[in-house]
Amino acid sequence: SPFAAAGLPLLLLAAACAVAHQLSNAPEDAFPNPSAAAEADRHHWYQQGAQGITERLARRPNERRARHVVLFLGDGMGIPTVTAARIYKGQRLHRHSGEEQQLSWDQFPHVSLSRTYGLDVQTSDSANTATAYLCGVKANVETLGVDSHVKSGQCHNDSSAYLTSIMQWAQDAGMWTGIVTTSKVTHATPAGSYAHSGHRDWEGQVPDGCAAEDIALQLVHRHPGAGFKVVLGGGRKNVPKHPRRGGQ
Repeated sequence: SPFAAAGLPLLLLAAACAVAHQLSNAPEDAFPNPSAAAEADRHHWYQQGAQGITERLARRPNERRARHVVLFLGDGMGIPTVTAARIYKGQRLHRHSGEEQQLSWDQFPHVSLSRTYGLDVQTSDSANTATAYLCGVKANVETLGVDSHVKSGQCHNDSSAYLTSIMQWAQDAGMWTGIVTTSKVTHATPAGSYAHSGHRDWEGQVPDGCAAEDIALQLVHRHPGAGFKVVLGGGRKNVPKHPRRGGQ
């Protein structure tokens, strides 16, 4: 088979043997559960439940007006990824089993889950989910800042399908806005805050015959992107034909 010719089974077998060797040589309590004895006692859970209820009843709502809002998004960070991060934290930092650890947001007073799906797919991508949480409207897969009338790969030249984002709302209210990302600034996740596009990959150009603007052009020359006070991230190669504004 082409896989055998490429040596893939041998590589996988070697990797599996290496992992098995490490596990066989690891002590049984390499990552012990520090609460194992307590967790074996039913009263531990009764006390923990009572304490949690007492703490929540004592909480008072924070009615002060927020001065700053930060939307922090870990792309693709679903429940399995969060669980793995919790375990990794415990094992990496404390040499414990890990599942007993808490991440910062585990202690937030309010936590919720979102249903991430596209209008035309069950498994969504970064583009239509960015549209959902930044514009408040679910859309088709691979589209940015447009409603259901625009399908993936369809030219977005009809401005009536454009959606406004929370960045535009904030700017209209006189607030300063910006984006900071570890990806390209024209990547689907940050682009959902400022762009309208029939496809997430139209970062530096659109297909021939499409009388619409690419994502980079919208970031530099169209609002809300042009109104950002801060734009930090990668992807400079996508905006060579869109010069930076003076002093920035």
